Amino acid sequence: MSVCFQFEQIKHRGVYFLSHLLSRISKKVNSRHDGATAIWNDHIADTWKLGMTCLIGGLVRGRFDSVIISVEAGILPTIRRFLRTFDRHLPRMQDLETLFRSVLEVTSTYTYYRSVQKVVAKAIRRYSYDRDLWQQRAGNSEAWAERWWISFIKIINTRIDLSNSLERLTGIYYCNTPECITPPSSKFLRCSGCTTAFYCSRQCQKTDRQKHRVFCQKRAILVMQKIET
Repeated sequence: MSVCFQFEQIKHRGVYFLSHLLSRISKKVNSRHDGATAIWNDHIADTWKLGMTCLIGGLVRGRFDSVIISVEAGILPTIRRFLRTFDRHLPRMQDLETLFRSVLEVTSTYTYYRSVQKVVAKAIRRYSYDRDLWQQRAGNSEAWAERWWISFIKIINTRIDLSNSLERLTGIYYCNTPECITPPSSKFLRCSGCTTAFYCSRQCQKTDRQKHRVFCQKRAILVMQKIET
């Protein structure tokens, strides 16, 4: 197993572990019975702060791959539970705002990728919320968490709409094979070697294999050199 592959696996597993750990903590502090007490527990507070800090670093270094893993592991409902809990029990504090804002900003940044848009949109649809109540509370100066979440949802929906409009109006094909005539789609196959080439089907991937192999090998060498240095 190559060093490059092991390094990528460690990054991905770290993001996956942190996302699940934060999910468990968010359920604890959002509990109706002991949530208000748990949120002031020093061990719980230190764990979620350190977890959030490490997760932000993992998302930034892992880029869109790590964002997809984190979203699929349930980080968006986790952040929503945290926001609801802190908005309800704690005063507005700068360190809390910085952590939550960073996770949402990193996630929204990579929604320019169609693959990230897909998993984020699916997560938002699965997680129900009372939009009217949020918009009503967003007018309150103390409801900083609500305003952030609504702004995040609007950014995601706007970028999805723009991507859909671009596909319809320009007919751009999201496939590395120049001869491909398949209509635009949000479903992709990605080269497992360089992770930078996308194809709309197995047939297109096979057609471009000979040309792409040279580029893929060169990129693997460059990545290895960066890791070693």
